[in-house]
Amino acid sequence: MFHGKKARRLDALLSGESSPTPADKSLFPLLHTAERLWELEEQAEPSVFFTRTLQQRVTREAAEIRKAGPNAPKQHVVTTVGWDSPPPPREWDVDRRRRLFWRLAAVAVILFSLVGTLSLASQATPASPLYGLRQLERTVQLQLAFDPVARAQVRIAVAQDALTEMEYTTGQRDQSSYRAHLVEFQNDYQAASDAVATISSSGPRADLELSLAAIQARAVADLRGALVRMDWPDRVTTTTTLSTLGETTPTITRVTYTSAASGLTLQISGDGFVSGATLYLDGRPAGTVSSVAANAIQATLPGGTTLDPGATVGVSNPNGTAAQFTLVGSD
Repeated sequence: MFHGKKARRLDALLSGESSPTPADKSLFPLLHTAERLWELEEQAEPSVFFTRTLQQRVTREAAEIRKAGPNAPKQHVVTTVGWDSPPPPREWDVDRRRRLFWRLAAVAVILFSLVGTLSLASQATPASPLYGLRQLERTVQLQLAFDPVARAQVRIAVAQDALTEMEYTTGQRDQSSYRAHLVEFQNDYQAASDAVATISSSGPRADLELSLAAIQARAVADLRGALVRMDWPDRVTTTTTLSTLGETTPTITRVTYTSAASGLTLQISGDGFVSGATLYLDGRPAGTVSSVAANAIQATLPGGTTLDPGATVGVSNPNGTAAQFTLVGSD
């Protein structure tokens, strides 16, 4: 950090009061950085929410300083020097809270400069290198969100980003990445829902619930559309996520069966079954469904079929939603 003449010289160069000379060589890196930030400022503006929240934090700190008044505790600045160094000039007493405030203000200036890049990142697709900066922006926003409404707004933005990433991986048909992003979206959506539930004021809560409902509707449409392209494990996992989003999906609570020379007769209990449902055994289509009710299915497996402990019995509805049940022993 520069002090004295060097600091004043840097201020003069940054303000345009004078032009740099070879004697200012040590200041060139800072001047170059400032120039790049000014160029960036012309290309992007900080998001309204980010700017407003950061401004409120700095303003609140300034109000506390004013309230403390001139009688607030003082603290000396201590400078460490070597044995052979001349004694440093005595620094004047500085109010500790005032110094903390100006440090915060300096951080705010840096954030205002960097937020242009973050705003550009918010327009990038998940395939872009800039897209990774979104997580940084959301982390900063959460740190600056002091009230429940602000935190809920950020949580909803995080859920929207998670949904965008999930949509991208669905289109890429990268199964492992899709599963990871599906779980991430489910967790972020739940965090947003929990944050909205903490808001006591009906007006702001209603607006945020509308935003949450829009995310829910978009996610449901995306997931249902992608089901037909998924393999069995992903269909089961995706169906679970659809259930957490409030959709009616099949569930299996019990499987019993009887054996005969002609094969096995299965009784599958649960909920959400619809006409046209099909039977799966260990993730593959198997057997024949003879009757379907909303809470029960009867099906048969051909002779010679065995159901060992650990085998999975599944049901798939015509819309692609699926459920499975793991057997623990013969019945």
